[in-house]
Amino acid sequence: ASNPPSAEALLEAHPGWQLEDAVRKREALRATSPEVLAATVEDTQPWAWGARLVGLPIPVHILGADPNMEPLFLETTFHDLSPHKPDLTFTVVPGTGHSIYRDDPGSVISVILDLLHAARS
Repeated sequence: ASNPPSAEALLEAHPGWQLEDAVRKREALRATSPEVLAATVEDTQPWAWGARLVGLPIPVHILGADPNMEPLFLETTFHDLSPHKPDLTFTVVPGTGHSIYRDDPGSVISVILDLLHAARS
């Protein structure tokens, strides 16, 4: 947060991103204090939203980052939660990191359209 990478460095590290995404990510990092960033990371390790997720009264579909990209939400977490929430579904999007929608927006749109189509059937 105190020395965020340039937009160009972000694009190099994340070739699927658009320039505007990289610029906005850099701006967001600059606007965040190191203490808030550290607390956010610490508070989400391990992924700790299961109780809230299971309590939602609606179906939930989670897009997961590629297991090789060190995702926060793991397939094992899905398997642990799914017995408690039968309408929980999960898809891994290969080649993506935490910002799945930036890394592969086409796959995100495809999953959403598939879910909408299935809901209408």
